[in-house]
Amino acid sequence: MGFDLFHLPPFLTPRVGRLEDIVAGVTLLVVGIVVGATGSHLARVNRRSGKRLRELSILETHADMVTRQHDEVSDYLNVIDGTALNLTELLRLRSCRWEPMTDWDPMLTLGQPTLLDNGQIIGRLEALPQDRSRLPNPVELVVASEGRPFGRFLLEPDEARTSIEERRIAATLCRLTAAYLAAKEQQ
Repeated sequence: MGFDLFHLPPFLTPRVGRLEDIVAGVTLLVVGIVVGATGSHLARVNRRSGKRLRELSILETHADMVTRQHDEVSDYLNVIDGTALNLTELLRLRSCRWEPMTDWDPMLTLGQPTLLDNGQIIGRLEALPQDRSRLPNPVELVVASEGRPFGRFLLEPDEARTSIEERRIAATLCRLTAAYLAAKEQQ
């Protein structure tokens, strides 16, 4: 419209007098739409890549934490606390609480929403939110190695949405923690 009003005769009127001016106006409109759509797509790709870099950074930090040489009993608590912090950051949780196997009876939580290794959530249908991108409150994430459970993290989500990739990375963090706990148990 601005092109028509200020650059085409008769100036300051919405009329177009020549066919070439109509073609130029339509061409500008098409170019504007293509550039806008491309810019919007690139902004989405940039947001997703930033999110993936954040996820990879959390995974890298966690892997580094569980693969360092550990000697003391306090390292056990540091790894558990570190896992809880990483899960909280990754899934944007309100809280994340560890319950070791000694305090946790799997039969008492049968049917409670549980985050699986593949990022899916199982549980009673009435306990699951209709919006599947949201985590149920609470949801458990079991820490086990070769069938031996060490405990679970009880996750209390915020209202944020989580992607399947974030959930799979959360399960991977717990598998790394379980491998650490299994190695610690063998020492």
